[in-house]
Amino acid sequence: MKPNTKAMRSLSSVKRARQPFSSQVHGQRKLTLQELDAYLWQISGGDVSSLLRTYLFERREGKKHCQKLKLQEQEKQVKQLMSGVKNLILQTPEKDRPQVLSVASSVFTHEQLLTNFEITCSKKSFQKSRKHAKTLGPGSPVKKQTKKPISETTQSIIKEFFYDERISREAANRTRILKDDQGNKITVPARYLQTYLSEAYTQYLDNPAHPYVSFSSFKKYKPKEIIKAKRDTDLCSICKEGKLLENRLKSLLAKATRTSEEEQHLAELKQNVELYQQHRKLEETIRNQYRESKKNLKLGEAMLVMDFKENVALGKGQQETNRDFYDTPQRSIFCIAVMYKSHTSSQVKTKYFDFVSECLAHDTTFVIDSMNLLFDSPEWKALQINKDMFLWMDNGPQHFRTFEFLDGFAKFSKQYAERNQKLTLNYFVEYHGKCICDSHFSLLSRYYRDYSKFHQFSEPVYTTEGYITLLQTAIANSNQSATRKRSLPELNVKFFNYQRDQNPTSIPQLRAHGFGSYYFFRVNGTNTQLEAKLHREHPRIHNFKITSKQKQLQEKPVKKGWTGSQAKPLTMNTIERKNKTRSKHAKSASAPRKQNPPVDDLATNVLPTKSNSEKSKKKPGRPRKQSPTITVQTDLQPPRTHKNQTRTSRPSRTKKTQDSIHENITK
Repeated sequence: MKPNTKAMRSLSSVKRARQPFSSQVHGQRKLTLQELDAYLWQISGGDVSSLLRTYLFERREGKKHCQKLKLQEQEKQVKQLMSGVKNLILQTPEKDRPQVLSVASSVFTHEQLLTNFEITCSKKSFQKSRKHAKTLGPGSPVKKQTKKPISETTQSIIKEFFYDERISREAANRTRILKDDQGNKITVPARYLQTYLSEAYTQYLDNPAHPYVSFSSFKKYKPKEIIKAKRDTDLCSICKEGKLLENRLKSLLAKATRTSEEEQHLAELKQNVELYQQHRKLEETIRNQYRESKKNLKLGEAMLVMDFKENVALGKGQQETNRDFYDTPQRSIFCIAVMYKSHTSSQVKTKYFDFVSECLAHDTTFVIDSMNLLFDSPEWKALQINKDMFLWMDNGPQHFRTFEFLDGFAKFSKQYAERNQKLTLNYFVEYHGKCICDSHFSLLSRYYRDYSKFHQFSEPVYTTEGYITLLQTAIANSNQSATRKRSLPELNVKFFNYQRDQNPTSIPQLRAHGFGSYYFFRVNGTNTQLEAKLHREHPRIHNFKITSKQKQLQEKPVKKGWTGSQAKPLTMNTIERKNKTRSKHAKSASAPRKQNPPVDDLATNVLPTKSNSEKSKKKPGRPRKQSPTITVQTDLQPPRTHKNQTRTSRPSRTKKTQDSIHENITK
């Protein structure tokens, strides 16, 4: 193609200064390009392509220009590519970002990504992406490790290891619901882990006969019935001893030959195990009767379950001093849980009546007074209990298993017999008195522990009214929660502030000697006999004559939990008094001391001697320690003697002796 003639004339004209091509615009840029075409046509003789090819790819200067052109074009392409990488990183989940970032981190540094391409990432994520690029390759997906499941033999070995008595023990009255291979639900006794899982894994590996498994597999194939250990508290001493006796009996019966001593011990064990089984059977019978009474409640009937809670320590708050921790007031709580059938629904409901008191005496007077308060309250009358009532309680020897309570039960029975209502008294077996009240007590403890940390109750609670207010707030909030509305019944609690200023001087008693051997009581139709049974369905009845007798008591003050802080805390007056004492000590230490007279004056001026009367006068306060003074006496006094000892006359010193003293002092 022949170049433009105008461009040829411009090229042959006089040269003039030109701007750089990057600064040229429009017609000037167009003219420059036309001149370049004309010049290349002219010097190449019409073969422009050969000229450019030779210059750019073979000449040194041309290669430099070609390299710059390539870099500029690559920069545009890289920016387009990195903008796509940036969008991809933003749309990728956090856990998969190192895989995408590894495409760029293998080429650019962390600073280059931030400044040149505006890709922000943490240094940790950048290091992960570089590690991913080195190990798997830039942008390569993470290979999922397919682990082979361990064999059934190894699984059975792990299960046998966990069932070892040194590793786990069987839990009392606890089961776990699991699924078998067919998907059916089965009930399996729970077992408590006796040690930490890491220590159990170490013991497993210490045995060379066990096949090696990783800790994750060891934890995965742990039997589901193995659960975290819990402390067994409030156990029945009879049941605990009975289980040990059963194990000893089994070991003796397993022996093929036994000595005469072992035969004698075997007979004793059989007798004791039989008594233990009798205790267990009685406990199961009474517990089943308790469940049946609750299940078969009719409209108008009620079950009254009562128990004392452990004394509550008040003084808890959002901020506590050390005196709030050590000096805490206490309150006692007595609960009567009333289970009844509502007139609006056929379900059994529970209403709790809690008696909070400053009186810490858990005696029968407390129980009888609380029951009188309950039966006179409008909340009790609103329940419309007009039929039989069943009383259930444990064997508390100071408040329930007493002659005084039997007398109160007989009086209540006579009172309600006039309304055609019968009362029955049921005791749980010894050491098996856990009931619905205990679960309610644990709920109250949790409410008090949690709510005393909130800002609403930032000040420590020291009074009964404050404690009741805190619990009422917690119960109201719990009833409004979505969990209780969805799956739990409404918590209905009524609090009473029981007060007692003085103990009774006498108490009524129904003296039924041996009534501790029976667990079921009721008053007969004529209200003259108290019928006692081993349990409700036992055929044999023993009758106690109802005769009330007064027992005189010694006058004792009511045991109360104080309402305020006993110990007086440090105040500002105390700190001020301590500051004054320290400043007084500092002044006395910095006061100037008396100067001793010079020695020359002592020779001429003889200091006077204090008389005995002046010496006997003591200055008030502690004497200040002073440096010794030299006193010259002309008439020496005789030494002091005991008051009972007579003084003997002592000849005075001669004039020669006195002169020698003056000479020594003068020298």
